[in-house]
Amino acid sequence: MRPSTLPRVLFAAVLVLLSLVLSWHKVQSQPPTWKVAIVLPITGPLSPIGEKLKRGYQLALKEAQKKGQNLEVLWVDEKLLSQKETLAKALQAPHTIAILGAYSSHATFTLAGMAERLRIPLIIPSSMADRITRQGYQWVFRICPSSSQYLEEFISYLVALFPSPPTTALLYEDTPWGHELQKKLTKILKERWSIQPVALVYTPGANHYPEIVKAVRARKPSLVILASSATDTVALYKNLKASEIPCLVASSGMGLSSPSLLEKVLPLAPGLLFPSPWIPQANWSGNQEFAIKYKEAYGEPADYHAAETYSALSILSQALEKARCSSQKPSCRKKIKRILEHTTFPTPLGPVKFTSNEGHTHQNRLPPLIIQIQGSKAVVVSPPEGATGKIQLSSHKGD
Repeated sequence: MRPSTLPRVLFAAVLVLLSLVLSWHKVQSQPPTWKVAIVLPITGPLSPIGEKLKRGYQLALKEAQKKGQNLEVLWVDEKLLSQKETLAKALQAPHTIAILGAYSSHATFTLAGMAERLRIPLIIPSSMADRITRQGYQWVFRICPSSSQYLEEFISYLVALFPSPPTTALLYEDTPWGHELQKKLTKILKERWSIQPVALVYTPGANHYPEIVKAVRARKPSLVILASSATDTVALYKNLKASEIPCLVASSGMGLSSPSLLEKVLPLAPGLLFPSPWIPQANWSGNQEFAIKYKEAYGEPADYHAAETYSALSILSQALEKARCSSQKPSCRKKIKRILEHTTFPTPLGPVKFTSNEGHTHQNRLPPLIIQIQGSKAVVVSPPEGATGKIQLSSHKGD
């Protein structure tokens, strides 16, 4: 090699080495890509609800990606849970950081057992069956309350409005859902408050409301609880109020908070009380911002399904931010699990904290919003932290 060419060779070698170092540094500084498995009803009769669930996830996913989190979603139809071995192989990849879902109680129970066996954090946004968090699972975390907790909180609020346990009537529709709800409500009233309610069944959709109202009047209840569809709830409520029975009327169904239904119910049922996991009016930090962002993204108001799934992926995003996982290792799942166990997460649903209580493991104690229709508006009257007004009782509760 000629002496004059040696400096040029050395210079080229230095450039190559510098390029390799910079490339290595760039790769090292990039956050790892994490896969999140989201299970929801994509096909079948529940697919319309599945679309609402998916929108909430997608909105939170975009926000996580804007923060620099490389999250890739594996969308899984609930129906595939019957193929456990195939799904388990997909979930066992080291970079699968968490599972979110499912929706139906049966699918979620199956998914919970799978997540526990694979030691992958599962965050449940929507499924309320009691048994899901009564298994002692350590990798399963539920945001929404259990069915019994939800109803107990609602009934406790209603009973506390009276100076002594009120005489109570339960009006329930003659369907499997109506009979199941009537049994749960009766059990809570008897065990928690020593109240033996009068149970009155009716045929849904039939014009038997005057007969039902006559039966209610004969019992002279101070509290009437409806276990009925939204349509029947409005019809029963109007008939009860027209008969001037001095009682407080509440609906136990959360479906009234659906934006399309609530808009129709507001002018028809002033004074009606009902529970809901979420409505945009609730006074939680970040709640209004979520409602606005959702409507801008999809052109229609959000419902509680979207709020729950948005909250689930938002919680995972917050946990990932705290974990600071620098590589695709299964040990990051353990970090996520510990953070979920020890952190309170702000969400549109209110503050979420996973605790173990009353036989439930990693169960968030999310109190239902208690809503009253006042002057054609939905007013949150409980819990106090999320309330936008006070309950009005003067013309609705008996002495």
